Order: sequence, then C-alpha cells, then structure tokens
Amino acid sequence: MPLLVRRKRFAPSIAAALVAPALLVTAPCLAVSKTGIPPTAELVVAPAPAETVYYRVPFSWQGADLDGTVSLYRIALDPPAFGEPYWIETSSTSRTFFFEAGSLDLPVPDSGPVTFSQPHTLVLKAVDDEGLESEPVSRSFFASTIAPEVQIVAPKPDPTTSVPIGTQVTIEWQGTDLDGVFTNRPVRYKYLLVGQLNDFPGGIDGAWAHPEAFRDRYAPLFADWSTTSSDTTSAHFFNLVPGQRYLFCVVGFDEAGAYSARFGPAINMIELLAGITPTRAASWGRLKWRYR
Repeated sequence: MPLLVRRKRFAPSIAAALVAPALLVTAPCLAVSKTGIPPTAELVVAPAPAETVYYRVPFSWQGADLDGTVSLYRIALDPPAFGEPYWIETSSTSRTFFFEAGSLDLPVPDSGPVTFSQPHTLVLKAVDDEGLESEPVSRSFFASTIAPEVQIVAPKPDPTTSVPIGTQVTIEWQGTDLDGVFTNRPVRYKYLLVGQLNDFPGGIDGAWAHPEAFRDRYAPLFADWSTTSSDTTSAHFFNLVPGQRYLFCVVGFDEAGAYSARFGPAINMIELLAGITPTRAASWGRLKWRYR
C-alpha cells in the first residue's frame, strides 16, 4: 500500500511574509535614478569684469542641481597660477570681502585724493549632495582705496629751511583716513629720522628737493623705518648732535594697505637743526655775563 504524504501548504499571509524581506532589500536599488549631473553656479552680485571698485566688495551667488540639491559653495580668493587654491566652504549665498589695495596709482596729484588699487579674482564653485562640483565661475576686478594723509604739527615745520631745536625733540603728527571702514585714522605709522643720507643722491638736500624720489627709495614697505600703532602719534629723540641737520619723515597706512604717498616738506617731512635753542642761548648769555 503506497505511503501517502500530506504536503504542507503555506498560508498566503506566511508566504508573503517570507518574500517581503527580499523585496524590501531590492526595492531601493531599483528606485535609484541618479544621473550624476554636476550642479551649476552663478554670480548674482559682483563687480563688472575689470571694474575698479571700493575695497569692501559685496558678492552674492546661487547654484542649481538638476538631480539633487546644492549642499555648499567653495570660494577661492586670488588663486595661484599653479597648484590648488585655498577654498573657503560656506552654505551662505552672500558675503562681503575686504581686499588689499596696495599699489600706488600714478601720477600723484598735487591736491585732492591720492588713490591706490590692486587686481583681484574671486572663483566660485557649487557642490551638490553627491559631492560633484560645478564648473568654476570667476570675476576679476580692481579694488581701490583713498590713501591716508599725515601732517606734522609740532615742531611747526618750515617748508623752506631747518627748524632749530635743542639736543632732544618730540615730533607730533596727525593722520586721517577718509574712506576707512573701521576707523578714520591710519591703522599704523612708520617714521624715520636720519642725520646722514649717504645712500640718496644729494643726501638730505636731495631728499628735501625731490620728496617723491625719496619716497620711492623706501616704498612700499619702508622696511627699515620704526613702526608705531594708530594711537601713537609722536616720537621722541634725544642725544642729538649740536650743529647737525636731521631729516624726519612719517607715513601712515590704512586698512587696505595704502600709505600716505604725498611726500613733501612741511607735510610729512621736516628738517631739523640740533643745537642750543633761543631760550637756552639767552640763559647761556646771562650766565656768561654773571661770571665775567
């Protein structure tokens, strides 16, 4: 007699439960439709190409991604000709940058504002949620600023001759910066006092007669000059040699790197003659008369 074997039949609910996990695993893979299209980026607010603008420059931008979203933006300022630039990452779509303007615009006018400018480039890329980058967009322009001004106020300078002093002197000056963002004064000063100027044609007389040539001898770094802060507007000198002529000059620097380029006698230059001041000379005369 043949052995009858009863086959078990799964209930539809149990069969569905066994098959469902496989569907859950494979379903997301079947739904993937990423195309790998990189995003795009666009500068919305920026200087016009080769435009000269104030050194505080606002920018805004936007990005788009056809198959996802833009996650962030990468910005490079003045990228090098070779090698990878330094990228600033941000999720913002606007920012204001402060650029240097450290090159003197020639010629320097006899009166009115003296300006400095410098070329710059901003590069922008958008990055999407897959990490893909857009083609870079860039804008090149010139940042500009009005140079600060410095005026010596004490001792009162004379544009034609040396100012007599004793064997020590305190020189005071004032500085202004008409277009400064954070301050209306220079951010620092540099000054120089010389009794001999052997490395300049004509020495002190040559510098006095040709102040722009004297400026160009040291600009733009004025490397060997003494430096002081914005709040310090005087310098004291002592042990000066009687009968010796001295030349003093001071320059101010602003936030954008421009310096007070209008050099001139009785402006930011003063010639001094060390010796016995008129008051001390009178006292010395009375003392000699007393012991005659």
